[in-house]
Amino acid sequence: MATTTENFLVECSTSKGSFSMTFRRSWSPLGYGRLLALFQDGYYDSTYLYRVVPNFLVQFGVSSDDVMKEKWSWKNSIQDDPLTPERPFKKGTISFAGAGPNTRSADLFISYSANPGLGKSPWESPVGEVTSGMNVVESFKSYGDISAFNKKGPNPNKIRNQGSEYVASEFPEMDYFKRCSIAVPASAKVKTAMVASMESASSGSVFDGGLLLVNVLIMVISGIAVLVILSRICFGKRGRRKAARALNADFEMASLTGKDN
Repeated sequence: MATTTENFLVECSTSKGSFSMTFRRSWSPLGYGRLLALFQDGYYDSTYLYRVVPNFLVQFGVSSDDVMKEKWSWKNSIQDDPLTPERPFKKGTISFAGAGPNTRSADLFISYSANPGLGKSPWESPVGEVTSGMNVVESFKSYGDISAFNKKGPNPNKIRNQGSEYVASEFPEMDYFKRCSIAVPASAKVKTAMVASMESASSGSVFDGGLLLVNVLIMVISGIAVLVILSRICFGKRGRRKAARALNADFEMASLTGKDN
């Protein structure tokens, strides 16, 4: 997973192509934690990019899936993070959408331009930014603003309650997410593989080597014990003396002839 204590990268495929977003804990700690959980849960998969207003923003995050709706509904909203006037909205900035203080749930928007009017509401603290594929983000189909501001525009509540049936009937060209996943950059993959390999090799070598040494010691000790028992059974006290004298005689003969038996 491409996560650290400070940021994570998400790659999303859509009906118009793919783009990437990077979310940053330091920008919005509570929002960051919520989004990490949402993307890990696959919340945005198959959801619609339902509010597309050129030169303003694109909004998304309404699910028609019963399980997702219950799990991530408005009643489970999170507290607002402090606003950051020193971080103004620019093209590609991402923030939660809300309906009042402490109403951040799952709705997000991406700013299409530098907009000094954004970042004023309590819930509008930037949480991330588009890091690649902004051309894709700008290509989403627009049906004008949502029904609250445009009577003919998409109605988020109907999307939530009726899903694809409503969209197919009223807004058949509305774009949508196919899948979003937390991505691992190539460099991180190489590093992770190398570290895992080294740790495995190191721990495996120590463990296997130690196990082998223990087995050898057990075999040696067992062999000595068996020899002692056999010598006592077969030779007795007198037999052991004869065997010792014979062994000494062999050693003396070998010393005189320069040959080993």
